[in-house]
Amino acid sequence: MAFKPISNCILWVMLWLSANAQAAIDDLQLELFDQRVLKGFTVIDDRNNSEQDIESLDHALVRIHQFTNRQNIYARYQQYYKGMLVLGRHVIAHFGTDKDEDLSNAEFSGKLARGIRLTIDDELRTDIFREEMLSFAKEEFAERTGIAGDIFESDTRPAIWLDRNRTAHFVYQVSFRVRPSNGPEKWPHYLIDAADSSIYQYWDNVKSLYRDKGPGGNEKVGRYVFGEGELPSLSVTQSNDICLLANTRLVVISLNNRTYWVDNDFAMPLNYECDNNRGDASNGAFSPANDAYVFGNMVIAMYERWYRQPVLAGGQSIMVAAHAGVDYENAVWNGQNVLLGDGGKRFYPFVSLGILAHEISHAFTQQHSGLTGAGEAGALNEAFSDMAAIAAEYYLKSHNGKVHERLYGQNQLTWQFGGRISKSKNPIRSLSQPELYGAAGCYYRVAGCYQSFADVDKGDVAHLGSGLFSKAFYEMTKRLNGDVRKSFGLMLRANMLYWTPDSSFAEAACGVKLAASQEGVSESTVNEAFETVGVTPAC
Repeated sequence: MAFKPISNCILWVMLWLSANAQAAIDDLQLELFDQRVLKGFTVIDDRNNSEQDIESLDHALVRIHQFTNRQNIYARYQQYYKGMLVLGRHVIAHFGTDKDEDLSNAEFSGKLARGIRLTIDDELRTDIFREEMLSFAKEEFAERTGIAGDIFESDTRPAIWLDRNRTAHFVYQVSFRVRPSNGPEKWPHYLIDAADSSIYQYWDNVKSLYRDKGPGGNEKVGRYVFGEGELPSLSVTQSNDICLLANTRLVVISLNNRTYWVDNDFAMPLNYECDNNRGDASNGAFSPANDAYVFGNMVIAMYERWYRQPVLAGGQSIMVAAHAGVDYENAVWNGQNVLLGDGGKRFYPFVSLGILAHEISHAFTQQHSGLTGAGEAGALNEAFSDMAAIAAEYYLKSHNGKVHERLYGQNQLTWQFGGRISKSKNPIRSLSQPELYGAAGCYYRVAGCYQSFADVDKGDVAHLGSGLFSKAFYEMTKRLNGDVRKSFGLMLRANMLYWTPDSSFAEAACGVKLAASQEGVSESTVNEAFETVGVTPAC
């Protein structure tokens, strides 16, 4: 059973809304319209550098994302009213191939609410009132569900919401995560009227997923079952009695041992009869697809929950193709999708948490710094993905130490990855001791390092040269008291804001220093870490 793309979507433009009840408004059904519909709106392309105070503007559109598809340029704008989100109202500008991005020549699609007129009491926008809204939502959730547990990642923000009668309301959008002592995590969301605390909407963002069981693991680590004991369940999409390895984050398909899919049939999510997941055993692994699905979702969750960043711009789902090739002992990000081989004589299928984190993080780098695959930039590209593999392991350990111990055979970070799929005793990569597996441990020979960047085979400089930057990450984490989340956050911020496609190690280290200064981490921590691998930041 395949997903079918939503087609012929009707895009609505909602006109002349006000805070008071009013006669029904004519809805204009348009897929594309010109800039005249934006009359009365201030368009802001860069909120951070704009001289406009968005809270002083009654009607504004703020660019939140830009992307290119088949050489056509697009930009997505969020609607604001007096500095507050207008929920569900986005406008997408279609510039065509116009690199000047001239709004007067663009066409627009989306949903836009015009004519909102609300008088809002300043007392309802104070920090104290926000806390009252959050407390109210927490109490209501406990009363509604009877569930108690640790509450984290709370978010409370004022917004404008339009009801079915096209009347505008000043609301608070409140969300938080709840980790019960027993049972799955909850993620309640509320829309609450600011004036009288009426609850307009409530939903659990995890609720729409079907939680199922299914096998995973390989002959080396042993067989386990997702959804049993402490192991996470398969949060899949249900369609009648059929469950699909797909959600809004990730889709798993099978290439059936082909290298590429040749038609749309191969783009169908793997599916099975719900409550009867028997896996897809291959080369000593009990279900490569189940492992890829659970671990891939875990990696994306790490980016979203810890760093509030989607892996792909716009939060697009990632397609992961299991069973790639014949005796294919590799995993790759091909610029569009993740391909996972079934291994061969040396390896079991390439579906460990570290492998998924490594390949998915290449997608993140592609979206941001765009590091090339050549020279020092190529080695840096590989190093960032290696760091992500350790960050994902730390994420799992932080959230569920018992599962980490079950999957890794110990309760401490390994600082290596690939060992769980290797048919020998050796991992694929070590970040604390890269020289042990043929990679450079320093830029030039320094104390404690016997293989420099100049010593490695230049035919594979990207992989073999990556070790020195990965080791700097290890050293920096030690100086941050083992806080992998913080140290990887510095690398991630540098990737997003400071690295460029051809960054050298020195330039990249400078980017980490700049990121550290913004995160309150001392320069000496960064300098000392890079000194251990013979790299001097270029700033």
